[in-house]
Amino acid sequence: MRRSPQIRGIAGIVLAIGLSACAAGNDLPVAPDSDGSLAADVADGDEVASGGGWIEFPSIGPGGRERHHHSFAFTLQPSEGVRGFPLNLQYVDHHAIGNLAPGEPNGFGLHINALATGCRHGDGVVEMHAPGVQRPHQTGRNRPGPSWIPDVAIRFKDSAEPGSSPGAGPDRFHLEFDFQPPPPPGQPPNRYGSGPEEISGGNIQLARPDLIPRCLPPPPPLP
Repeated sequence: MRRSPQIRGIAGIVLAIGLSACAAGNDLPVAPDSDGSLAADVADGDEVASGGGWIEFPSIGPGGRERHHHSFAFTLQPSEGVRGFPLNLQYVDHHAIGNLAPGEPNGFGLHINALATGCRHGDGVVEMHAPGVQRPHQTGRNRPGPSWIPDVAIRFKDSAEPGSSPGAGPDRFHLEFDFQPPPPPGQPPNRYGSGPEEISGGNIQLARPDLIPRCLPPPPPLP
């Protein structure tokens, strides 16, 4: 669904589609196609999904924290003969140092160039998992180095074009991951979430939903 004729607020994002040799290790249960396989016909130049946009956070109270946003851009490609989808994603948390609430992280960039595994839920939400690299925005001698993130969970939904599905609402995008290194034993992971799922601007296009396997429903609880 298109929210704006231009994608604004995505600073320093350039998509470069590539295939990494690493694959995500978080496979979701999926339903096979009618012929019992997970394969589908793929034509040259096919694109499964792509999008870009931003999630905006308003200022909080008089004299409160300044408005900031999180921006993203991604391309999901098909790949014949390989289980998974080549995913190239750039995500930026634009938090400024010194403009944080307690417990909030400093701004950072997250880059994924890997095989993603996932499936499509019945409500049209696509869920993907892939590894990535997180780089803090801090500068200077004490700047932390990049961190390898073994599993980034990404959810997105193309809510259709304006006028085609009244009441469909804006497109949705969300990602989550655990900051690395992991905490000491006995302590919960330091989990990051990108915020509200409804995007403030931009566009997501799910061009080939037929190439994404359907998610299996969770098993019923044991008696």
